[in-house]
Amino acid sequence: MRAYRLKPSCRLIKEDAHLFVFIGETQVRIKTHGPRVFELLERLIEGATVDALVELMPQKQVEDILRKLIDVGLVIPVYENDFLDTEYAKHIDFFAELGLDPNKIQRSLQERCVLLIGVGGVGSIVLQHLVALGVESFILIDKDTVELK
Repeated sequence: MRAYRLKPSCRLIKEDAHLFVFIGETQVRIKTHGPRVFELLERLIEGATVDALVELMPQKQVEDILRKLIDVGLVIPVYENDFLDTEYAKHIDFFAELGLDPNKIQRSLQERCVLLIGVGGVGSIVLQHLVALGVESFILIDKDTVELK
């Protein structure tokens, strides 16, 4: 069964009878809630399946809450991290938070060949960032010659 979680950038704050979810500087107030809704959101911090959340309330209610949270961009699906033991492991959370299939995006980056025209000041920085993203193949064009010393 599919698992879901709150976006990593979300924070939960409970004040008296109010529940707030913060995404960066944006604040979302959950209007109607009980202790079970707060517990559901707490479970979603680490990620939970619908089956695990049904322990708190009826399945239809869980599915309705999840659908609303997904629609407003607070909850995302949990993806297996195919790049767990690589330097690209942290990219998976980033791409998932954008609503993309993170493993597919990372594999796509690794399969790309990028043509970079000019590898001077700006081009060399762009090259470093593309390498850090996982791009593995490049065609570099520059009018200068390189002298080995």
